[in-house]
Amino acid sequence: MTTSSSFNFMVTRDDIITEALEYCGVITVGETPSANHVTSCARTLNMLIKAWQADGLQLFRRKDYSITLVAGDNSYSFGSGGDVTEVPTRILYAYVRDTSNVDVELTPMSDTEYLQMSNKTTTGTVNSYYYDYQGPTATIKFWPTPVTGVTDVVRLRGERPIYDFDASSDDADVPNYYFLALSYGLAQALITKFGVDEMQAQRIERLATVYKNEALSYDVEYNTSLQLQPNMR
Repeated sequence: MTTSSSFNFMVTRDDIITEALEYCGVITVGETPSANHVTSCARTLNMLIKAWQADGLQLFRRKDYSITLVAGDNSYSFGSGGDVTEVPTRILYAYVRDTSNVDVELTPMSDTEYLQMSNKTTTGTVNSYYYDYQGPTATIKFWPTPVTGVTDVVRLRGERPIYDFDASSDDADVPNYYFLALSYGLAQALITKFGVDEMQAQRIERLATVYKNEALSYDVEYNTSLQLQPNMR
């Protein structure tokens, strides 16, 4: 048996748009989408991947970030010009690594818990954090406020955003097992826009659900143990 021995197949923004338009019957196989179709579908595609960020714990989006604590400063920013350039959609885990390379887990606080704290300027060894995600920007607040002389580094495990499709040749920022889900997801989002007939719309919706569920079911941790721990605060 002869195989290619390669596994680097990739799809671009315009590949996904063409595929989705073929599913919807807007263009035929081999036909090139018009410039207006591409512009409109690219906008919908970017809206779609932003919506997908709310789906489950997508392992491919997990990324590590770090912040060096500054004495007297309990607030750090994410975004252009901030302490961290990229803005994770949420923080999954955080810990402090001190100068002796000892890691201590930090406790997350909800919006209500942080706002109800009577003294947010208390100084000491950081043990908690509150992450305030606002889309293009975010802020993380630590408690207590780091004391003078502390040079600890906070390590964050977060979910990075799915990167935008800005150009026609931009590769899909998802693993290859999401390609069909993304193409059918876009086709489903285009059903109303292009007036796809009801029977074909039902086929698209059914397959979009199947492929997306398959991708999400694969994108989970495995061979892990379950640990339950009470909140001792």
